Amino acid sequence: MTRRSTLQRLSLLAASAAVITGGALLPGTALAATGAPPSAQAVPVNGPRTEAGQWQVTTDQPSGVSVQLPGKPQTVRFTRATDGVDGRAYYAQTDYGVLALTVYDAAAGADDLGPMLDSYLKDASQKASTEVTSTATEESTVEGCPALDAQLAGQDGNVGYVRFIAAGQFMIQLETVGPQDELDAMTEAYLQFLGSMRLQSSDAGPTADGGSAEPF
Repeated sequence: MTRRSTLQRLSLLAASAAVITGGALLPGTALAATGAPPSAQAVPVNGPRTEAGQWQVTTDQPSGVSVQLPGKPQTVRFTRATDGVDGRAYYAQTDYGVLALTVYDAAAGADDLGPMLDSYLKDASQKASTEVTSTATEESTVEGCPALDAQLAGQDGNVGYVRFIAAGQFMIQLETVGPQDELDAMTEAYLQFLGSMRLQSSDAGPTADGGSAEPF
């Protein structure tokens, strides 16, 4: 499979695993039932939700990328044989929305971030059965890696944020979505989520390049 076709497949998976599809049906929606690939193994997220403050470190072993999530996350796995690329998504649902880290084992550069977002919005809109748009975008770097942030809005009243990072041999996706009336709490949690992220290649932390923990 060529690099371009891998990235095209990866962008579709990004939207398929997007928490925006689950967020469109909050509360009590299973991510696996709202757009994850058929091979994904996910546990429904319609159980008790986690209150803010109960955060713990989650590490993606193949890449070494780590973040803090509120409570023990559920996991979705993608395989090269079935999905065209290996990857893992880790997500947690709270009273204010959903937070998720997805790591794909596919190399990408700065030029791939825009098309990734475009495919994400298109496919997320189809899977959520509501138009999902980006109301603001901003390019940056995270630990020296190209990054693209987007603020999300769905016609169903849900809002959120997504960040894509082209991190060498991995594409990293961090996101949150939730109801408009929980925006303040969701934004606060998302900033904590972004600030907790560490890449395997960095010892300095995610804010060493000057504010990479801020989406906008």
